[in-house]
Amino acid sequence: PLFLLAVFGFGLLMSLSPCIYPMIPITLAVIGAQSQDKGALHGLKMSVTYVVGMAFVYAILGVLSATVFSGITAFMQSPTVLVPIALLLFALSFSMFGAFELQAPQFMRDKLQGPGGGGGTGMVGVFMMGLVAGLVASPCVGPFLGGLLLWVATTGNWVLGFFSLFIFGLGMGMILIGVGTFPALLGTMPQSGGWMDDIKKSMGLLLIAMAFYFVRPGAVLSEPIFFSLVGITCIITAV
Repeated sequence: PLFLLAVFGFGLLMSLSPCIYPMIPITLAVIGAQSQDKGALHGLKMSVTYVVGMAFVYAILGVLSATVFSGITAFMQSPTVLVPIALLLFALSFSMFGAFELQAPQFMRDKLQGPGGGGGTGMVGVFMMGLVAGLVASPCVGPFLGGLLLWVATTGNWVLGFFSLFIFGLGMGMILIGVGTFPALLGTMPQSGGWMDDIKKSMGLLLIAMAFYFVRPGAVLSEPIFFSLVGITCIITAV
């Protein structure tokens, strides 16, 4: 339960990143037009459907990550695999620091940003647009999402993979549910700014911490080497 709660919190933090936060007006375009003059309850129903569509995309990725590697969990715990995983997480963290950007294909972004958010109407239409939104957002959260998927892959537990990634998606969508239900909240939300970059960079540091977890003493590295690398990383971060 504590792990799932932490994953939910990480999803909530990722919703405040520079490329997720601006999706809020798009959500209003998709949901607001269909909820106008129908009350907050209808807006809640539509926004939850939209966010469940987003979360379902990540849940499927979690299941695939866990099942593809099921049966070779012991191999996934060997240094031959753990070291490349740690290096990959370290490389992905640089995306969170702004070294490079991951983006969804242009046709997906065009579909989501088109008139009415792609023209989805009704519960099914909003759910489908949520699926598209999840795919569009996935490259932006890709570094952290990739780290979470790598961890799920080492467990070989598809149930944990499904629920942890689904809850991560729900965390990402909580703000969208709020503004979809009560559009007036949009005017009270903080403006985009440097604070979003700070959150994104903090998630990058979390990826580095995950990388160290995979090569921790007893798994790959000896204590002198491990703690020396941790110390060097802390110094570089402080500088």
